[in-house]
Amino acid sequence: MNRPIEDLRRALSGAAGPELLAEILYADWSTPIARKIEALDVAIGVHPGSQRARNEDRAGVAHVKSLCGQGFAVALVCDGVGGSEMGDAAAAIALATCIGDLAEVSQATPVRDLLPQLVRNMDDVVRRALAGKGATTASILLASSRGDIAAANIGDSRLFAWDQGEQQLRQVSVDDTLENELRNLRGADISALNERGLQGSLSQAIGEAGRSSADLRIVVFGRNEFTRGAVIASDGAWKAAPEGFAAIVRNAPSASDLVRRVITSAFWMGGIDNVSVVAIQDVEQFIALASSYGVGGYPRNRITFWFADTKLVLTDVYGRQRAEPRMQEKAGVGEPAPQPEKKGGRRSSGKNKKKSSVENSPNPQLDLEVGEKANEQYNEARPKIVVSTDDDSPKSE
Repeated sequence: MNRPIEDLRRALSGAAGPELLAEILYADWSTPIARKIEALDVAIGVHPGSQRARNEDRAGVAHVKSLCGQGFAVALVCDGVGGSEMGDAAAAIALATCIGDLAEVSQATPVRDLLPQLVRNMDDVVRRALAGKGATTASILLASSRGDIAAANIGDSRLFAWDQGEQQLRQVSVDDTLENELRNLRGADISALNERGLQGSLSQAIGEAGRSSADLRIVVFGRNEFTRGAVIASDGAWKAAPEGFAAIVRNAPSASDLVRRVITSAFWMGGIDNVSVVAIQDVEQFIALASSYGVGGYPRNRITFWFADTKLVLTDVYGRQRAEPRMQEKAGVGEPAPQPEKKGGRRSSGKNKKKSSVENSPNPQLDLEVGEKANEQYNEARPKIVVSTDDDSPKSE
């Protein structure tokens, strides 16, 4: 990724999206992570693999209370297209856009209707930000406080229905590949793809140049597809050995064991690609998470976002308010922040370090602190961002 972070942030509208994007871009995605969100039986894992120069996968789970009061729980995996110049940026932008848009939902909407809108906007924003230089897959499972669930997939990351008790796994999504497109055409010769080296090529991805979001073919999967649990996985998790992946998932006793075993096995089998996995052991519990802000006493919209090794909390995220660049997050007061083009992981790896506040800022995103057991209580006068690498439990919210 070689574009300044501020240039990418400006491509996102609203208040939450730019702030989310900055944190996603600064996170350390080069270090293998397998983590459990303790109270939820949800686990997230990422691994760069051993054969790629960089990790272009981005994955996370978020709990959102929107402007209209509707609550959401969302799990996403975005796999930056390897042949594109900025696949990692595309995946990060897609992730931030989806979650930021959920925070700004101003009218209660069934998730089956809302999800295609989210996907099309992700597509528009990635294309606008990167001008066709980056594309990504997107696999999304969305639950709302209305008690419904919907899922959608663009690309060749996969959505699975998982029943840990019955040791069952079933692929729900269909890969958006040229092979699958040709299978739907009479007389098409799939072997021609192999001869031209096009096997596995995507037929559509988020952020592609040369089309509009209206051209996306979006299939929405409903609650009936996920009777117990769900797994979302990038192709690096299953492509080397699909049957081995299925056996590991079917026999995993928990979401955290599933994620840890899938990541380890993918690495043992050559680490041919980046690996991302999100495992949800009980979708009913996921729906309950979406509903919990409604009784949690939070009168304004709020985002809790778990990704990489980080838990990020944004409060008072007002819709359509531009976020200004945060110049003091990782530097002392009056000092410029590190140049965003430089790499080296997150802006600061030390724990228990508090970030400086920006006094009298009109922007509701700028009061920010990091620390063990950070104070995340609602403060009407001082809306804030909290970043923590310690406590994953939603109870700490």
